[in-house]
Amino acid sequence: MMSQALKIQNILDEPLHPGTLPLSLSIILMVLGVALAIRAWRYKGARVEVVWPELSGWINILVTIVALVFFYTTLPTLGLPVSGFIFTAGLIWFYDRRPHFAIPVGLGVSLLFYYVFIKVLQMPYPLGILN
Repeated sequence: MMSQALKIQNILDEPLHPGTLPLSLSIILMVLGVALAIRAWRYKGARVEVVWPELSGWINILVTIVALVFFYTTLPTLGLPVSGFIFTAGLIWFYDRRPHFAIPVGLGVSLLFYYVFIKVLQMPYPLGILN
């Protein structure tokens, strides 16, 4: 991810380089991965057995992957705010089963995405049907 972020060229003279977000995320993931590896290497306690999820756990993983694919594929047409709302509200509804909670949180996350990434940072995310 980091190598790809460094290859992105700023051809539109945007105030924030398009590679900033992927580069930042890759650095954060790398630092956290190294910290986790160091923590595991220094662990001196009893052996910890890894317990794999049951069927319901695998279904949760599958639903999350499908939601991520949906978000990624609908981003160009629906736009970041709408895709973000459907993704967030849909996963909260699936895991929590409370639409009266999922809808406002999904709307809040969608508005946060819009104002932070599109308005404040002026990143070129698509607005889709809101354009």
